[in-house]
Amino acid sequence: RRADQVPAEGPGDGPAAREWPVRPGDPVTASHWWDSDRVGAVTDGLEPKSSADSSIPRFTWWDHRGSQEWLCYDFGKQRSVSEVAVYWFDDTGRGSCRVPKSWRVLWRDGAAWKPVEATGAFGVARDQYNRVAFKPVQTSALRIEVQLLPDVSAGVLEMKVN
Repeated sequence: RRADQVPAEGPGDGPAAREWPVRPGDPVTASHWWDSDRVGAVTDGLEPKSSADSSIPRFTWWDHRGSQEWLCYDFGKQRSVSEVAVYWFDDTGRGSCRVPKSWRVLWRDGAAWKPVEATGAFGVARDQYNRVAFKPVQTSALRIEVQLLPDVSAGVLEMKVN
């Protein structure tokens, strides 16, 4: 599987924030995902109660372990973006998904993917959005690249782009 399209709405956070909703035609794709999951779950607008929330759809890279994976949000047209927030899935005690070892954000510049100039850390905390702000870029797509911990996988419950 490679693509899924799910509409979502949301106001964003902060006084000047704007959340770009996923519209039909704005595909979210991934390097891999488990058959029981939905890649579109990351932009469905359903707010997680915790990183282990099993009441909402999720996206995981299961059964890949210890590998580098990616998740791409294609806007379909150029937009100015300056922040990504990721709510990691972690099923400690039930399964083998944990927050990742590390991650980064890349933006599409023509046919090339370039890392953003982050102004903060790329967090991997459980039970919260891990926000990273960066120097604004004009792009039609963002990609998060994730390094999974050895012997476990990882997943995302929700992703927001401002």
